[in-house]
Amino acid sequence: MKIIFTLTTICILSASAVQCQSCFDQGGFNGVEEKLEQYKAGFLGCRMPAFKATLINGTPITNDSLQGKTVFMYFWSLHLGFYTAEIPYLNRLMDTFAGKGIVFLAICKDDSAKWDKRSEKFFHFKHISRSKAVLSKFKSDPAIVIFNKDGRTIFYDNGLTDREALLKERLATYIRIIKGNL
Repeated sequence: MKIIFTLTTICILSASAVQCQSCFDQGGFNGVEEKLEQYKAGFLGCRMPAFKATLINGTPITNDSLQGKTVFMYFWSLHLGFYTAEIPYLNRLMDTFAGKGIVFLAICKDDSAKWDKRSEKFFHFKHISRSKAVLSKFKSDPAIVIFNKDGRTIFYDNGLTDREALLKERLATYIRIIKGNL
């Protein structure tokens, strides 16, 4: 009985690892609306992909350096202006958890020095510079991904918005999720 349970557990964990890698590899959602929740749920529990990057200030950052920390990743793009509507809410989120050891990272799809210093002025997250290497690991743009201290996905959403009521609702959701993982 114990052997069957162990083999079943190994099979489930192996299938989960394959599913997780394929989730981050598959890129953005391109299906019908009814499958959106299933698509987003497929990311839950997945490990943060291995990556190496550099912050705008020159500090190296890797998935290993984030172990033991709750990580909020915001994948965005400057050329689509409605994403910037979320930035004041995200700054407020970061302020809410100041000094609590939460890592807030912004990964911009626009791989250009043009956005580096400008975005840092109005968007207070740590910014990953020259983000194409990170985007190739996550293939999640636009998206918000929250990882727990074990490096597992606890929240995934790829539906960014500019609607104020929805922005306030999402801010409350992010706060609730992060508080539950401190």
